[in-house]
Amino acid sequence: MVEQEAVQKGYEMLYLETHSILKPAIALYRKRGFQEIERPACIVHSKMDRFFIKRLEAQPCD
Repeated sequence: MVEQEAVQKGYEMLYLETHSILKPAIALYRKRGFQEIERPACIVHSKMDRFFIKRLEAQPCD
């Protein structure tokens, strides 16, 4: 639902942060098409150590 709502609102990408201890969450993100990226330079907090992005595509109507 979040991805669909983001597409409807015109977003082109989703970004998320997580921690390496959350292995089931990381597996889910990968299954949903998120790609792991390097830590963005602008991130100043230190709790999260894994970063993901997903490019969104509008789905055709049924």
